[in-house]
This record gives sequence, structure tokens and C-alpha cells, in this order.
Amino acid sequence: MTIEELKPPDDMVLPDNTVSGLQPISLLLQRRRAAAATRRHKAAYDRYSSVAVYKGPSFNAHLGCDEFPPHPNGWFCVGVGRQFPPGSVMTMPFMGSEIVIYRTRSGRLRITRPFCPHIGAHLGLGEVRGENIVCPFHRFEFGPDGKCDRTPYSEPPRISLSLLPSRERYGMVWVWNHHEGAEPTWELPSLDCPDVKTIRYCDFNVLPQDMMENLFDYGHFKSLHGLDVLPMGRPETDGPYCRFRLRNRHHLPVVGYIDENIEVDIAGLGMSHSRVKLPGEHRMSSWVMTTPLKENVTRMWLTATLTPVREGPVSRRTQDALEKVLTRFYWTLLAQDFFVFQSKRYFRHPGLAREDSQIGWYRHWCRQFYPPVDAPS
Repeated sequence: MTIEELKPPDDMVLPDNTVSGLQPISLLLQRRRAAAATRRHKAAYDRYSSVAVYKGPSFNAHLGCDEFPPHPNGWFCVGVGRQFPPGSVMTMPFMGSEIVIYRTRSGRLRITRPFCPHIGAHLGLGEVRGENIVCPFHRFEFGPDGKCDRTPYSEPPRISLSLLPSRERYGMVWVWNHHEGAEPTWELPSLDCPDVKTIRYCDFNVLPQDMMENLFDYGHFKSLHGLDVLPMGRPETDGPYCRFRLRNRHHLPVVGYIDENIEVDIAGLGMSHSRVKLPGEHRMSSWVMTTPLKENVTRMWLTATLTPVREGPVSRRTQDALEKVLTRFYWTLLAQDFFVFQSKRYFRHPGLAREDSQIGWYRHWCRQFYPPVDAPS
């Protein structure tokens, strides 16, 4: 059948809201509104984040490498809460697939698998109506509990969205992943820190475990960054949580040379939070998060915040500016690792030196976040 044969006959009576040979005007307007909404949501997302594109040397170092471990279980960051205003619908890659993140008009945030359980339309092309997300195909509506509660032409079928557990903590949005789809077995820790407002991110051909392993690779601090970093005691662990202390001397912009006593909290393979007391009346928090997007591609997020030790003359605007300077400084420092991240090969059995004992310890601790038969050695 040709395109001409598919056109309606000239004497066919069409409804008032259609144009011969075209789709109904209401559908065209709906698609235009959806496209405009997508642009607004993307602008809101970009307002509070900055993306970096790695442009350095890159090698396909993963050809013929050891078998990749599966995507790990745990909580993973998908952005800052301010990036998802009421009524927004955003799609992002996650664990080899996609997720759709939306916020209802009252402010409730939900994260779901991308396809409508009715016939499979992509919900990332849908819209929010009140407290419901609306499928772009048949206009089925799904409530905050994921259940279909309204359709334009029938009783709602007994179908539900594949909602994923999510949390808003520290000003960021987190989603739970488990290889068997199980509910969360642990929660994000309680931390004394201000909410994150902006964030930077970049994607690399590396595993999330490799990025977090940097914190335990004390040898690379001196050889690559020129930093004198020493551990202060052994790490303290409690299931998926790990806390340890470091001592570091380096130069901060505006502040000058300082000796830092750093306390690091890690939760799973997706979150690390470092606290350090700065000279004067501020305490700094720096965050590094990792989110697997697909096999061997991981998004790294970074940000820094300041907390006044006591009320002082520093204005909110000045503090925001200082936070941006610190975030840029730590991004520049971490950028020295980028060429390694982009060309690094994963070894199940690395040839560690005696001074690398913390790396071996960390890899053993990481095994709890993978399916038992696939846990990396």
C-alpha cells in the first residue's frame, strides 16, 4: 500500500477538529505543548548543573579486559532536587536502561521505569497533570502510588507503573537499584551538612568502584596530585557504611596553605562525603557521587558546600560564591584523574604492592554490593 492509498478520500466527512491528510489539531497542539515542556524542563535541569565533556586522550582499554561485574546494588544520585521543579518530566540513562523522573504539582517526586504498562509508550514524552503523570499515547493517568486511576475512554485497568524507590536527601535525588528488584535494605546516612544547590558531572568509561577506589589509593595522591595524604587509623565499617579519616596539606584559593583533617563517609558505591574544618568560621563538605549509566559508563558528580560554624557577617551571596570557587577547585584537582578514568582497564586480580593494602581491603568490602556469584575478587 502506498502513501497515496492511505490518504482519506476527497468526499470523506472529517470531524471539525481535523485537517484532511493530517492528524487531529488537538494532537498536534498536545505534541507542541509536550515539546515546549521538555525544553523548559531541560532548561531547569541545566540551571543547577554544569556538564563537562572529557576531551583528553581516550583509549579502548576495555577490549579483552577481565569480565565486568554487574551493576551494583545501592543508592545512586540522579541530580539535585532543584533540577526537577513541579510539573517536570525528565528521562536519563540508568543501569543499562532508562528512568523517568517527574514531580507532581504538589511537589512529590517519583521515579519510574520508562514504559507505560498499557501498550509501552515512553512516559518521558508524557506530562504531569495535577498529581498524575499522563501517558502521551492513550492519555492514561497514573497516580503517585503508580496505579492507573483514569483513562479517557474506559474504566482504568488494573495496571501500575514500575516505580523505583527514591529519596531526596542532602538536596539531591537518589534512586535505589537492586539486581533482583528488591526493596531497599539500607538507607542513606544522616549527615550534618547543608543541602546541595548546584552540581557538576561528567561521564567516563569506568566502573563506579574504580572511582571510589581513588579514596583508598594513597599512593596516587602523591604521584599524581602532589598531595601529602596520610590515613589516620583504619576505616570503620558498619555494613554498607564506611568512615575513615585522612590528613592532608595543600593550597586552597583565597585561603592559602592549610592542614586538613578530613573525615570521609561512604555509603555503598554511589556516595562519598568529606568534611573538613577550614580556617575561620566555616566547615566545608565535598561530595563525589557515581551513577552507572550503562555497561562500563559511569557518571561522576561533584559539588562542595560551606557551613558557617556560627552566625557571622558572611552573606548568602558571598557564601554561594565561595561554594562555586571550592567546587571549581576540587573539580580541577579531580580532573587530573580524568585521563586515567577514560583509559583505565578493570582487573579482577590487580597486582597490588604491599603499600596498597587499603585497596585490597576496599575491594573486599565492595563485594557486598554485587550478586554473590558475580562479586569482584
